[in-house]
Amino acid sequence: MISLLYILLGGCGYTVIAKLAKDYYHPSAILVLLWFLSSSLASFEPFYNKQLQNSLSFDAHVSIVVAGASLFFPAFFLSFVSKPRNRYSFFKPNGLYSYCLNGSMLIAIFVFFVRFKSQIFMPTLFVSGISDVKSAVPDGIPFLHYFDLLTPFLAVSALHRLLFCNKTNSLNFVLLLSFIFFSILTIVLYKVSRGELLVIILGSLYLFYAKYQFSILKVFTLFLFVVSIFLFFTYLRVSEAGMVAGYLGDGAWMIFSPVYTYVAINFENFNKLTLVDNFQYTHYVATLKFAINPFYPDLYDPNTGVVKDFSTLFFNARPFLYYFYHDLGVFGVGLFSFFISIFVKLIYIASTQDSKYCLMVAFMQKAIFFIFFGNYFFGDLVLVFPYLFCFFLIILMYRRVRFFH
Repeated sequence: MISLLYILLGGCGYTVIAKLAKDYYHPSAILVLLWFLSSSLASFEPFYNKQLQNSLSFDAHVSIVVAGASLFFPAFFLSFVSKPRNRYSFFKPNGLYSYCLNGSMLIAIFVFFVRFKSQIFMPTLFVSGISDVKSAVPDGIPFLHYFDLLTPFLAVSALHRLLFCNKTNSLNFVLLLSFIFFSILTIVLYKVSRGELLVIILGSLYLFYAKYQFSILKVFTLFLFVVSIFLFFTYLRVSEAGMVAGYLGDGAWMIFSPVYTYVAINFENFNKLTLVDNFQYTHYVATLKFAINPFYPDLYDPNTGVVKDFSTLFFNARPFLYYFYHDLGVFGVGLFSFFISIFVKLIYIASTQDSKYCLMVAFMQKAIFFIFFGNYFFGDLVLVFPYLFCFFLIILMYRRVRFFH
């Protein structure tokens, strides 16, 4: 019953926001929809493995509803101040923007070759004899790994320039397109990273949508395509005999099993947190890890730190509200979800008037679509870094110069 209620809440929230904004690919609407759909899936007890999962606690359900409401209401009220979308402004770049983007792409290429120098002729994807090919990926290079992690976002930035810049010569066009293909190939063949590939896919889909305004049917088709990519890479990384593939059973269930497993067990990890008696809230320490960890790393030590990361077997991911609850309980869930919703909505409003800000919306797509998988907005410094880079690029861009209507 509770699962059905979550589906209804998600569907109604999505419909209201999308209708008000006249945009079926509205990031706030998708945020609300996917949050309640994932909560519904995690609450469906007939699929439970009783040895690993417990019924969601009262606090867990309250947190789910509060998070959903906090995501919905700011987007709902701000929809009344939204302006019609312009189709669509170009931006005019200056030299600093070009040097910054091109220089970052060159550094990313250099870091890749340094990191994978011993595997250039033997891509990780083709390594045999191991259950998870991800384990064969070399460790990142200290400090330079930020540019390595920035690679998919740079590919999205390159596409953004190709679509919305009014000043791209033939040489720049070839270089930008080449970097996009380079990013995709290295992520698939060497890094074997679903997360980085999804950044490119989801970001690119949004940019094409912002430029060409697909119909709702095409949007739904693209969503199914993204899910297919996620499942494909899950099976590449994990053995068919593994728990992820066979959690719900054999045969056709193996297709749906990875989706259910990653959603349900993440919520189970959050559920364990809510079931702790007399839990000592940590007052912003967990939520603001990205700012505090560089100066006080001992607070986050798995053995002696104050932040408790519950996990189930090898499933160590948690929904986005985990650390909000960890810090301030249900109040923290509502507070930080409210801030996320305002941020997403304000950036969206800006993007409807100026194509510069479409880049930030594109950067946020993974955080929006995988809200059940963690806080990709500001959960850690490596997650915040791409957004800081994006703001820097936006500052360097000239404002829009003309519109299509």
